[in-house]
Amino acid sequence: MATTFTEGSSARAPVPRTAATSTGSAPGTRPEPSSFTPPLVPPPRRRAGDPTEADLTAATWDVQTGERSGHWHANVHVEAYRPAEGPGTPWLLLRGPGWRRLPRADERAGTVLAFLGAQAHRTGRPVSVLEDAEGVIRQIYLW
Repeated sequence: MATTFTEGSSARAPVPRTAATSTGSAPGTRPEPSSFTPPLVPPPRRRAGDPTEADLTAATWDVQTGERSGHWHANVHVEAYRPAEGPGTPWLLLRGPGWRRLPRADERAGTVLAFLGAQAHRTGRPVSVLEDAEGVIRQIYLW
C-alpha cells in the first residue's frame, strides 16, 4: 500500500492519503472476517426452588446487630418522596410501612439515600430499606 501526503485544510500537518496497490485490497472493501467465533454460552438456568419475580412480595423483619436494632422492609415501592426544605429532612412514603424519614443531607450518606429514594419513586422500582430504631432509613437497595 503506497501512502502519499497532500496538504490538507490545515497548514500545520499534512493529511495522509492511501492508494491501493496490486497487493492490497480495493478501497472501501471490508477485510475478510476471521474464522474465530467466540463460543456461545447459554444463560444460567433457574434451579428448582429459586424465587421468581412473582414470589417477591413485601416483607418486614426485625434486625438486631450488636447494640443496634431496626427493621428491614424488603421489596416495597416508594409511593411518594418529599424533599428536604432548607435544613429539614427528606421523607419517603413506602407502600405498607408508611412515611419514613431519611437522614439530613449533612449527615453521613444523607444525600445519596435521598437520591436513591427519589429515583425509586420516579422509576417505580421496588426497594429494600433498613430503618434504625429511631425510624430513620440508613440503607436503601434499589433493584
